[in-house]
Amino acid sequence: MAAHPSDTDLNDRFQAEVAHAETKQAAIIRSADDYEDLKRKHAELNRHCRDLEKRLEVYAVALNRLALENAALADRDADTAKVRALPRGRRPNP
Repeated sequence: MAAHPSDTDLNDRFQAEVAHAETKQAAIIRSADDYEDLKRKHAELNRHCRDLEKRLEVYAVALNRLALENAALADRDADTAKVRALPRGRRPNP
């Protein structure tokens, strides 16, 4: 018994619907994977920013301390200061 033309059309339509559903499902899964990847990258960037902020705070404290020390030393006479001025520039090798 041969397949009726409408049966073939229905089968083709069914196969097309299945293929479309599989493509749609794959896109949803890919989108979910991309979202998870973005969330992971976002967490990494936040961690990196926190580390940079901590480092910046350490540098700010060090710079403030150096500025205070520099101000204190600038108020002293050159004879009473215990800091030796270093020559600027490169010295030629003997």
